[in-house]
Amino acid sequence: MLLALSFHEAAHALVAFIRGDRTAQSMGRLSLNPAAHADMVGTIILPLAGFLMHLPIIGWAKPVPVDERNFKNPVIDGCMVGLAGPASNLILALFSVIFLRVYNLYGQDILPEGSFFYPGIKLLIAFTYVNAILAFFNMIPLPPLDGASLLRVLLPHDLYEKYETLIAPYGFIILLILAMGGGLAWISGMAQFYVRLCDLVASFIVR
Repeated sequence: MLLALSFHEAAHALVAFIRGDRTAQSMGRLSLNPAAHADMVGTIILPLAGFLMHLPIIGWAKPVPVDERNFKNPVIDGCMVGLAGPASNLILALFSVIFLRVYNLYGQDILPEGSFFYPGIKLLIAFTYVNAILAFFNMIPLPPLDGASLLRVLLPHDLYEKYETLIAPYGFIILLILAMGGGLAWISGMAQFYVRLCDLVASFIVR
């Protein structure tokens, strides 16, 4: 999860940098170092609590600082920055599945089950699902998650202002209620579907 979150946040910072805002880069957030992105609640406490209490394991890192005044089109560029994180996780999951398919076809004799380095394969399987789960979780349209940035593009201005006033301030509370009440169980199903889709793509790439 730490590695997946690091890629996620670095992707935000990279796209912000490309679109003209150097704020994150100047604060050391354009980095894959987990220490640069770790948040006590979202990166440590909630994932650990979910694991210990057999609840959905959710998490996030410190928000990447963005100054939209540096963007040419704050709405579109802000949305691109927001979607960059989940997109990076989906790409990582796809590449992980491709690597696993290469291993299944050609690498089992080199690295058989039970060998010293075989746990790395198990870790890569877990990494695949963590990335898929993080991607779909972060697309929920509630702050502090990335899906909220998409609403700014999709909703009419008046409706978005009502959302910002009536719903957005309580995003964190709503997320906690959903997590505790089983309202996020669908994320696991979506992640499994996406991994199966990645496996189908991998089957055409690796033969």
